Amino acid sequence: MIEKAEIKRLDNYQLFKLINQKSLDKLLLLKLKQAYEARDISSAEQSRLQNKYITETASFYDDEVVWNPIFTGFALKRHFAHLAKLQVQGKKQEFKIYQRRLYLGISIYFIAFISLILLLTQ
Repeated sequence: MIEKAEIKRLDNYQLFKLINQKSLDKLLLLKLKQAYEARDISSAEQSRLQNKYITETASFYDDEVVWNPIFTGFALKRHFAHLAKLQVQGKKQEFKIYQRRLYLGISIYFIAFISLILLLTQ
């Protein structure tokens, strides 16, 4: 459990982010809210914190234009990050479809690479 001294070491934004975490224990959330209210943060600062939080979280959960993994199987880091995002959001069906397309794209590039190597060695 977090002690009061540890809560006091958090800056305002860290405390704001923790308060907005729904997965935390209710007792811990109560302590965090009490510490946040005890800081006497101005309304301008609170709106700045809220805007910063919305900006950070919205960019992660926004639906963005997705590359088709069949045609871009070489961009593995980007595709695995997108798969992780889908898994975190709980979109199981989209995750499975995207994963199948990614594996198909990787296999197409792998077959093309082997064919090119065989063609060049003859």
